[in-house]
Amino acid sequence: MGTYYSFYRPWDMKLLENGKFAGMPFDWNDCPEVMEVFDDENGIDPSRTGLMNRKMAAKFQSIMTTNKTFFTDLMDEYGTDSLIYRIY
Repeated sequence: MGTYYSFYRPWDMKLLENGKFAGMPFDWNDCPEVMEVFDDENGIDPSRTGLMNRKMAAKFQSIMTTNKTFFTDLMDEYGTDSLIYRIY
């Protein structure tokens, strides 16, 4: 199953990457760490928005089958130690 995603740099909200990627560990059953979830007021929005630091990125990358350095490579490329993620 593919996951649609957007990643932003926290201090200026610059969109760094977006698209669809199969194998991202954002399924509730696969998550290696508790994710922050911001629901809409009706509680029916299945999307997730939160902040990912390097420690969380390393945990998520450890269970990925492809692109095993995707999150930390993105952080390195854009000079940040955290990412805002939007998964939908």
